[in-house]
Order: sequence, then C-alpha cells, then structure tokens
Amino acid sequence: MSQEKVRGIRNGIDACRFRSLPDSGIAIRNRLGIPRNAPVCGIVAALRPEKNHLLFLRAASLASKQAPDADFVLIGDGPERQKLEQSVVDTKFAGRVHMLGSRNDIPQLLSAMDVFSLTSHNEANPVSILEAMACEVPVVATRVGSVAESVAHESTGFLVDPGDADSLAKHWLQLFANKELAMRLGTTAREKVIAQGSLDKMVEGYTELISEIYDHKCPPGSLAAPAVSNAHVTTK
Repeated sequence: MSQEKVRGIRNGIDACRFRSLPDSGIAIRNRLGIPRNAPVCGIVAALRPEKNHLLFLRAASLASKQAPDADFVLIGDGPERQKLEQSVVDTKFAGRVHMLGSRNDIPQLLSAMDVFSLTSHNEANPVSILEAMACEVPVVATRVGSVAESVAHESTGFLVDPGDADSLAKHWLQLFANKELAMRLGTTAREKVIAQGSLDKMVEGYTELISEIYDHKCPPGSLAAPAVSNAHVTTK
C-alpha cells in the first residue's frame, strides 16, 4: 500500500474531564487511609497478562525498601485478579497496596497519585497514559507499542525497557523525592495532551481525513452527488 494512503489518527481524551483535581485527590487518599504526604504510584489497566501487573508489584517491592511510606494503587479488573491478590498477600508491604477494581472516578483517582505507571509487555496506544498526562501526573512506562509517541522520555515522564523492574523503581523514587521535577513533567504532559491527544484533535483528524476522501472522490467541477438510479421505488 502506498504511504500516501496511510493516515495516523491518535486516540483522544476529554481534557476537560481529565484534569488535575487536588481536592478530590486528597479526599481519595483520606478514604483509602493514605497520608496526604505519602508518595503514591498507581496503574490503571485491565488485570490481564499482557499488562504485566506482576512487574508493577516487583517494582513496588523494590521501591518500598527505600520509600517504606509509599502506597501503590491498582485500578482495574480482569482474569488475573485472584493471582495478583495472592501475590500482594505474599509481600511485606501488603497493607500499602490498594486493589480497587473497576472504577468510574478515574480523574479523581489519578489526582491522588504522584506517579502513574504502565508496565505492559504488549500495548497499542493506551488511553490510560493520556488520561494520566491530562491530570498532570508524570508517567513511567515500558517502551512498547506506540507508548513512546505519548510519553517523551525525560520530558513528560520516563520510558524503561519491558520487564525492567529496577528502572521502574528507580524512576518512581526519583519522582517521589523530586517534587519540582514531577510537577514540571506533569505540566508538560498536559500541554502535550492538549496539543496532540485531546478529543478535539482526534475529531479534527477524522474531519480532515473525510474531507480528503471526499475531495478525491468528488474533485471540483464534478458532480458532488452520486447518480440516482432510474429504478422505480415503491413505499408502503
């Protein structure tokens, strides 16, 4: 297929709904029993094998050794839930792991996080990353699929190799300790979503594509409307 016939249209999210909500974030922490100043890292993803939540938990185990006050939030449901719950029970920091299942208050939950992480070993173009970025939460994610198109390394977050728990934990701890860096990455992340990943941008992309197709099929000077058949149509 000719490259000229290929168009890429990014996923878009509602940047008005997904924005930083500090008061809601504090309320979420209060309900979960998380101190206001405790570092929080979270993941929003279906509990399926390709999302690799076990990697998230391994990184959490490493990070908790240097940040024993850190909490870890897992949002989502799926076939891996029982396996993951057992894995959490077997850790020394089980009391600081919160498995919340499916939720419809994602912007509020994201606002309770200091870091968002996605640990998949296989991805396409995850919307959850855009949602976190829109909420000004710095992202630490595995470099898979088209994740690098959303997360700019050292600009809106950090990228690590798939399966690298050490690097995940290192960057989490870096952001826990450096609030100024976390804020700068979060601000830049939202700016990038507004510029490239909003619903408006997605609709604009589809509109331009449809216009191009129409102009190609119906160039100036041609009949804009398709020919009408002479067949007799009877309505009842």
